[in-house]
Amino acid sequence: MSRREHKGGRLHSKSVVRQYLTQQVRRAHTSGVETQSLIQEVFQKAGGRRRLMASLGLSKQSMSDWVRRGEVPIKHCPKVHALTRIPLARLNHAFNTSRSQRAGA
Repeated sequence: MSRREHKGGRLHSKSVVRQYLTQQVRRAHTSGVETQSLIQEVFQKAGGRRRLMASLGLSKQSMSDWVRRGEVPIKHCPKVHALTRIPLARLNHAFNTSRSQRAGA
């Protein structure tokens, strides 16, 4: 059996497997009420979904992606933070680093 062959006989490239695993981790990370309520809180504090869309110049599809992912994309976090005063670490998990990690220790 080759390295790319799955037991079921299907061939999987490393990138396909990596993409699948990334999706599973993201689903596990974003599943639950907390992430959905976060995005709803963002919409509420920004004055509604439409007002947020207009402020950021985004489409309805982009907002739907936020709801599906359960977090605000990194590039929009500073402006969303300015509009809502929700801490950056709550808006996106990438901002959840400790000071020692940021300092390179």
